[in-house]
Amino acid sequence: MQYFDILLFAVITGFLLIRLHRVLGRRTGHESPPPEATPNSDSQSQAESPVAAEIEAESDLPEAPEDGRIHAGGPVTGLAAVQAADPSFSPEQFLGGASQAFAMIVGAFAAGEREPLQRLLSESVYRSFEASIAERERDGKAMEVRDIKVAHASIESAWMEGTHAVVRVEFESEKIEAIRDSAGVVVDGDPDIPARANDLWTFSRDVSLADPNWTLIRTGE
Repeated sequence: MQYFDILLFAVITGFLLIRLHRVLGRRTGHESPPPEATPNSDSQSQAESPVAAEIEAESDLPEAPEDGRIHAGGPVTGLAAVQAADPSFSPEQFLGGASQAFAMIVGAFAAGEREPLQRLLSESVYRSFEASIAERERDGKAMEVRDIKVAHASIESAWMEGTHAVVRVEFESEKIEAIRDSAGVVVDGDPDIPARANDLWTFSRDVSLADPNWTLIRTGE
């Protein structure tokens, strides 16, 4: 009986080891590394965005001061300064208007509509945009942009520059964009696949004036 018990225990142990081997496998030290993550094939990268490549304009304003940057859980001194200068300023309403302006400006730039851009851009930014539009027209190219969606917009920094309130916004957007040559052949972008991008746009308004409109004074990624 004792010999039988030992034999039975050995059989059960062997069975469990076989099952464990099948579940976990056996490491030899020569296993292939796991496949690297590949970018999502149904969206373009930010660097491939033809719109972002064409419209990047700097203003004469300096970079945002450190106390104007918005830090999670930290003092919002820059935003407080803007609200002190303009008590009617609402971050939520501002971001809603900025998101609408983003779509309008990108659409007008793609369509080569100069008049709306003049109303929404500072002089230096308009010159940069207009130069890109003129170059595109000389080359016989056409830009197609549609289905513009702002997935998220947030205030990255805010500060006062004299009587000018300055607010920098980070946009996360998605849109269909492509550039075609004079023959209608796509030379950049994709007319079917949405392109995703992150952009930093800076808006300004002279709070000493009654005009409530903000002007785009800087673009960039």
